[in-house]
Amino acid sequence: MPTLRNAAQAIALAATLVCLGSLPACSHQEVYTYRSVPDWPQTISLVNTATGETVWTCEVPVGQRLDMSFKYRAARANELGYDELTWTLVGTDTIPTGRRSTLRVPPPASRKLVTTLRPIPEPYAHTNK
Repeated sequence: MPTLRNAAQAIALAATLVCLGSLPACSHQEVYTYRSVPDWPQTISLVNTATGETVWTCEVPVGQRLDMSFKYRAARANELGYDELTWTLVGTDTIPTGRRSTLRVPPPASRKLVTTLRPIPEPYAHTNK
């Protein structure tokens, strides 16, 4: 007969499996989001660790969000010798629907993302509509 302890163990096991299955390095592509606010204006750079070269940089305007994703899972990108970065800048509470930019970048074994904090406070970016 099932007991409360067995049920609790089953729930704990299910929760652990869900968490393990959602680890980016294990089974999913890499996805990152960076938001800039007046007290935390960010610049994001992608560096080729094999050469030390900064291959891409984005100064995220205050009041906006940078959404980034890499096309391939780590093992596949390392096998190919490259990956594809797709990125877009949108308002912090906006669902991205517009144009996305894509760039060929080094695979995970040869890249790192570097976050730099710009001088604060930084005013909100003004946009013309």
